[in-house]
Amino acid sequence: MQRILFFTLWLSILSWLSACTEDTIAPITLGTLEGIVTADDLPLPNVNITTQPATNQLLTDSAGRFSIAGIPADTYTITVRGEGIRTTSLTALVTSDSATEVTIRAELTELENRAPNTPVLVSPQNEASDLSRTLTLTWQGADPDEDSLHYEVRLFTSQSNLRQSVVAQNLADTALVVRDLQFATTYFWQVIATDPNGLSSQSEVGSFTIQPIPNLRIAWVSNTSGNAEIYASDGSDTTIVQVTNQPARDVQPQLHPRLSQVAFASNVQGETQLFMTPLIDGTPTQVTQVPLAGFHNIGTGYTWSPDGGQLAYAHYHELYRINANGSGLTVVTQAPVNRHFREMDWTAVGNQFVLQTIGTRIYDAEIYLYSPAEDSMRLLVANHPGQLHGPSFSVDGQEVLFTYDASEFQSLEGRQLDSRIYRVPTTASPDSIEWMDVSVNKPAGTNDLRPRYSPDGAKIIFENAPNDDPRAASVWVMDLNGDNRQLLYQHAQMPDWR
Repeated sequence: MQRILFFTLWLSILSWLSACTEDTIAPITLGTLEGIVTADDLPLPNVNITTQPATNQLLTDSAGRFSIAGIPADTYTITVRGEGIRTTSLTALVTSDSATEVTIRAELTELENRAPNTPVLVSPQNEASDLSRTLTLTWQGADPDEDSLHYEVRLFTSQSNLRQSVVAQNLADTALVVRDLQFATTYFWQVIATDPNGLSSQSEVGSFTIQPIPNLRIAWVSNTSGNAEIYASDGSDTTIVQVTNQPARDVQPQLHPRLSQVAFASNVQGETQLFMTPLIDGTPTQVTQVPLAGFHNIGTGYTWSPDGGQLAYAHYHELYRINANGSGLTVVTQAPVNRHFREMDWTAVGNQFVLQTIGTRIYDAEIYLYSPAEDSMRLLVANHPGQLHGPSFSVDGQEVLFTYDASEFQSLEGRQLDSRIYRVPTTASPDSIEWMDVSVNKPAGTNDLRPRYSPDGAKIIFENAPNDDPRAASVWVMDLNGDNRQLLYQHAQMPDWR
């Protein structure tokens, strides 16, 4: 019995000792995770690295590498994220007391492209009016992705064919000069911005209105465009219209007495013929088939009839008359023997002509008055040693303007040294001294040429040029006595005033 009790006691003691023993804790082991991120076999710097389970968040260095040390041994999911790459994950096992090396190959992606910002029209202001026919259109444009943009500009009227409204494409600039716009016309315009990926944005539609049709009363010739072309103005220096634009020599403009048209001489067809054209946005039409021709006559010898229904012009020794529509060619009269007609004018007062006749030498000239009703020709200004040109009537038909080279220089090439403007009564005799010199204020070394009275008869419009460079001519105006000389237009010659 005692043995049984002893054995039982012993088992109890063992059981108690066993219960008092502590559980064993396994030690924690650490490792290192490191690697490189590449794309197309090139390292990717500044790529974001995260893991799951979570560790430190970091960026790859300039060589595309990263390293996470002292992390528990475990299986990790490594995720890389960055601009221009697709998010990529990779699983790796980190073991104790060692470095686990991984290579993560990312895929490059295109950034999401955004359309350009809406262009903003700047100038002219919307609904602006009374604008010039030459304008600079300006606008603002930008792109949210900072892409370079190119622009298309559309300009149209309410009557335009929209397919023909594009005036510029592939512009890198944000400004465009537009020319030759129509008077008294409202235009609409719009700008479309396009980025290199083909996305585009369009502005709102703006509008502006060009100034009313001006009263073009002065015409002249200029060579600034490379050809001799006709220009016209309302008398200001801001409203100037180029009337002709031909690969030819367009000269000697004469404004129609009552209509907004101008006649001129041109060699566009070879021989010098007379043409007519509207002053604004017109197409020239040929009037004559028999050319202007004769001694020293390169398109200078013609004039309108006082009512504007006919033109008279010089063809060698004959004075022709023709209807403005090109019909009814008639010989009016003939020049004296061995002489040709050249410059001329036609007045309603007594229905008279003033006619310059010229010989084979350019300084061999004289001026006649001719009356068709009586078929009589009377010498007004006799032949003098110097050159004699440009006769034209006063408004009342009582005087004639002309030019004479007072130096009496007899140059076969046509050079003049001191051409001056004179007024003479139509009643004067050829040998009278009733010439009134109105070039009293002319600068020395220059020539005054091609004078005409203003429509109100109070002034004279004329051309002035250096006597050694006629190409540097300009158009001036002065009082009838030669006072108040005022420059109207530079690089201009052969003026007319209606």
